[in-house]
Amino acid sequence: MRDDEEINEAVNKKDSVIRQLDLFEKKQDLYILPIRIVIKFVCKDSQCKGHKMSILDWELGQLYRKVIKRPNWQAKIKAKIMQEIFGENRDTYIILGNMVSHPQTFCVLGFFWPLKSPYHQMHLFT
Repeated sequence: MRDDEEINEAVNKKDSVIRQLDLFEKKQDLYILPIRIVIKFVCKDSQCKGHKMSILDWELGQLYRKVIKRPNWQAKIKAKIMQEIFGENRDTYIILGNMVSHPQTFCVLGFFWPLKSPYHQMHLFT
């Protein structure tokens, strides 16, 4: 869970964006997730001590809003990530990004998780 200070900071940033003038659209309020969804993993580098990144994926935020009232909501989110997105039948890619204010800190913007192909691509230069 996010602490109160972190939520208040996010709400203040959101409110400042909403207060900006827009000539063509009516402003809509934004929903701030009260939790932080995080992924921990170890990459193939032998020196890797592990990575921990926040997930900003829109689809997981929508899933949270859908299941939050259920008693097993955390298990539903974990199952989506581990069984569907990173399922054995998926060839999953993690889409990373960073922010101008923290250029060395990366977060997960989303996932690309197509079904694994039964065919192997040939090497271009062999």
